[in-house]
Amino acid sequence: MSQLTLNLIVPDALEAMEFYEKAFDGLRKEVYSFPDKTGLNEANIIVGDVALRLMDENPAFDCYSPKKEEIDSMWLQLVVPDVVATLQKAVALGATITQEPDEFMGTRHAEIVDPSGYTWTINQIIREVSFEERYRFYQEFHEQT
Repeated sequence: MSQLTLNLIVPDALEAMEFYEKAFDGLRKEVYSFPDKTGLNEANIIVGDVALRLMDENPAFDCYSPKKEEIDSMWLQLVVPDVVATLQKAVALGATITQEPDEFMGTRHAEIVDPSGYTWTINQIIREVSFEERYRFYQEFHEQT
């Protein structure tokens, strides 16, 4: 069996781990904490079905978290039972809503930026939409543009 692990550079691995635990019901795994050192902490956590390896920013290795003033080329997408409840937890823990909840193609979704600068699309399945229906929608949409 294969396991996908995303390596994320964050300002503070231990703080990021706590955010993901509380906001997204993450499951804590191995934690490497070096209180007397800067840039060496690492926390491993499972969010949904994906393992995240959170590593402190470390200028010595040219490792930095996303810059708030720059558009990130990667975002994470998470399916949850209740978008509104998840947003409330995330915002209370320091996330910023960048897209309020909306519905589209059977999904209620919203977008946040977490305290480490990563963008998350939070989704709740309202109803199943077949691939054929989604494909027809996108085909018509692209014909109009």
